Amino acid sequence: MAACAPPNAKRGRLVSGPGPGRQPEAGVFPNVSPQHKPRRTCIGCRTTGEQDQLTRWVVEAGEGGNAVVADPSRRRSGRGAWLHPSPECAALAVKRRAFARAFRAPADAVTLEAVLAALGAFPRGSRAETTVQPESGSEN
Repeated sequence: MAACAPPNAKRGRLVSGPGPGRQPEAGVFPNVSPQHKPRRTCIGCRTTGEQDQLTRWVVEAGEGGNAVVADPSRRRSGRGAWLHPSPECAALAVKRRAFARAFRAPADAVTLEAVLAALGAFPRGSRAETTVQPESGSEN
């Protein structure tokens, strides 16, 4: 019987990590470029854009049912839906009933006025200028 090779032995397999006694270089991730920015699909116009250009929406359970609320900090729990902060995309999302489909849960009747009012609460361009930590689960 042949002797077992150590787990890091090069036997036709890729070896993970920098190797014994070596430290990985600081800030080097081989699969992610420094210019990488997460991309999301707008539920209104169905085009993709950078995450910092779209507004995240979540469904919030309450005593009256499920309410759709904006999540500018991108920290609320639950499944999120992404929408461009424009009245055109908001109108398309409400018309197509895209919120309930994106959440995979029943959402109370989402009105265009409510979405536009929530969008109006954010000054234009303010989200792109602030640094936001990655959303839950995207740190990998």
